[in-house]
Amino acid sequence: MRMDSIIKISACFTLLITTNLYCQQISELKDDQFQLYQQKAEQGNVSAMYNLGVVYQKGLAGETDLRQSMDWYEKAADADNVNAMIAMAWIYAKGEIVAKNRDISFEYFFRAATAGHPGAMYNVGFAYENGYGINVDHIQAGEWYRQAAEKGHSGGMFGLGNLYFKGQGVVQNYNSAIGWYLKAANAGNSGAMYNLGLMNNYGLAIRQDVQKAIEWYKKAADNSNTHAMLAMASMYKHGEFAQQDYFEAVKWYKRAADTGSGEGMFYLGQMYETGQGLQKDSYLAKFWYKKAARFGSDEAKLWLKNGVKSQ
Repeated sequence: MRMDSIIKISACFTLLITTNLYCQQISELKDDQFQLYQQKAEQGNVSAMYNLGVVYQKGLAGETDLRQSMDWYEKAADADNVNAMIAMAWIYAKGEIVAKNRDISFEYFFRAATAGHPGAMYNVGFAYENGYGINVDHIQAGEWYRQAAEKGHSGGMFGLGNLYFKGQGVVQNYNSAIGWYLKAANAGNSGAMYNLGLMNNYGLAIRQDVQKAIEWYKKAADNSNTHAMLAMASMYKHGEFAQQDYFEAVKWYKRAADTGSGEGMFYLGQMYETGQGLQKDSYLAKFWYKKAARFGSDEAKLWLKNGVKSQ
């Protein structure tokens, strides 16, 4: 296992857009409440503009209207509402209302970050690290991750850990990497938990400790980290670092599959095909292979094409 096996599992921005209306959790609006928001927004109340965007996006006053939602978010963002900037960044990142545009998405995240939003700071760091709407600049990535981390954002801590581990934008320092991973893990970041498990599992930059690895994998899995679930499944399936146990492997593959992991679905199909850990069933094997392919598993696509397993 090479040192670059420590991976950043964040494949996309992870900040969630709040759907609170004036900090109140609600599931729907009455007509008079909606009219009040509409009136205040048209009078220039910036918070009301943002809230109307949420109302139309979530359909809290009836049917969803994504175009109206975007219009109100844009007006609020133009009036310097930070949450609206983030909403606009996501609109351009996802491309569900307008065509995807990473450059514009980055610009909105950058505006929110410079206004002090820790989640946006993390996203700007992520963009600089991965060239999302801006040229790759690991030094800038580290600076923005650090700002997010200093405001308590676990993603910023995790991002810094990755940069220190790989020596990108900073002098490589495994102790610093571990320190930031631990801070991120203690703040609830499942990616950091998984990376700590991986490091302990294979003795990457630290003394190998399989029991600690399993503990970190389980913590990550309990926080919905699919990579950790697959790592646990692989350990039990192959008898590597743990006693071989097909029943345990199936349990972990099922957990991964339940999260939408194409890889978990594919290996669950394999377990049905071979009868390892459950009753052999070619019908269910093919069912899971087909589902895995729909969820992006290249191995499943190859199996369905050739009728043979990938090894």
